[in-house]
Amino acid sequence: VKGLTAARALRALGPVTDANKKDYKLEDTTTTLSVVFSGQTRTFIVGGSVYGGRDRYVMDADSNKGYVLAGDLIAPLEAGESSLRLTDPRGFDVAALHSVTVSAGGKDKTASRLTQADDKGKQTKTWADATTGKADQTLANFVDNADRLRPTKYEAQLKPAEMTLIVALTYKDKAGSKLGSMSLYRREKAGEPPAGASAPMVPTTVTEYYVLTEKSRVPGLVPKSMAEKVEQDIATVFPAAPAPEAPTAPTPTAPTAPTAPTPTAPTTP
Repeated sequence: VKGLTAARALRALGPVTDANKKDYKLEDTTTTLSVVFSGQTRTFIVGGSVYGGRDRYVMDADSNKGYVLAGDLIAPLEAGESSLRLTDPRGFDVAALHSVTVSAGGKDKTASRLTQADDKGKQTKTWADATTGKADQTLANFVDNADRLRPTKYEAQLKPAEMTLIVALTYKDKAGSKLGSMSLYRREKAGEPPAGASAPMVPTTVTEYYVLTEKSRVPGLVPKSMAEKVEQDIATVFPAAPAPEAPTAPTPTAPTAPTAPTPTAPTTP
């Protein structure tokens, strides 16, 4: 938006002739750029790229005058929704991140940033169990995998109450101030038959996963395979307590037979 408000033509080409239209690839194009300001609309027909560059030829639809606009101005608009999509739903500076609290099934575990030397002496950042202060690779893998959940589309009409909460992560800086949070949800919905398929081929339910943050405000659909991995790994972060061992039954002993008295010889008078 900032780029559009400060947009200026790189070159003015003057009136565009029929021959120019062919050279500028303005003949068969269907791409237009409309700018609305002060209640007026100015529309430009967008043609091809300038030879050897990314800048684009455009023509004012009303005056037929040609211009060259910066390619960096046109390219994001052609990309459409994908260029405007929030790719990292967390929405904060990850350099400020110091701790992550993982909450699932009524349990919490906090990971804190730890810098340590690897086998080559290089300083690397990992995650440690905040309680022990020791590096915890299982916890580190879980946090890293959760951070890779990137929405492919957003569903503004979908409500969190319509889904099942799987895990929540709360992010804080070194001072303990909250940077943000992210929740992973699972949704079961009725499957839709593919074109030409018979009813018995329709799966009973389809499982989808969504993340929700303060930045996104609405649920974002994430790849199922990655979300399933995160859900399965919750058990490694919160391992079940081992079952208590059953008491060992005493080994029965056979009864001892009574010992017969040893007869004594009669005393000689």
